[in-house]
Amino acid sequence: QLAYYNLGYLYFNDLKDPWKGIAMLKKSLEIDPRDVDEQINMALALNDLGMLEDVIKCYQYIIEHNSDCVMAYFNLGNAYFDVGNIDEALNCFQQVVMLDPDHADAYFNMALMHQEQALDESCTDIDRKRSELAKALRCYRAVVDLSSKIDPALVEESNRGIYQIEALQASHS
Repeated sequence: QLAYYNLGYLYFNDLKDPWKGIAMLKKSLEIDPRDVDEQINMALALNDLGMLEDVIKCYQYIIEHNSDCVMAYFNLGNAYFDVGNIDEALNCFQQVVMLDPDHADAYFNMALMHQEQALDESCTDIDRKRSELAKALRCYRAVVDLSSKIDPALVEESNRGIYQIEALQASHS
């Protein structure tokens, strides 16, 4: 099992042959289907190939067998976002911050999604737009509150988001 796993990792990362890497990881997972590292590497390989529905299934499997895997929830949220399922993506990121309240990237992603929903021109409900902007603002501020623990570039992006939202709110007042 470990040999197949290592070969899969080698093909995927060093030899840049994701198809062989996936084949090796599949053999390894046949032996030990609950290995979280293997499942995550499989999902990453599938993601690189643009096989998002399979990526989602991998992360769902991981979560089903390991309900506190922050990385699985975070990556599943990103996959849901990539396929346009904002509600499920937000649910995943909310789970991330419940498991890890200092996960700035999850807050940031939620802020972007709430901001995107607020600015969606097809939404004509002003109260919903305001609510989404308020949620985005809270998420951006959560990132800024974590500034001593995270990448300064993420803090800068969050401050930019706060400024944009506050300017938008002021123009609508």
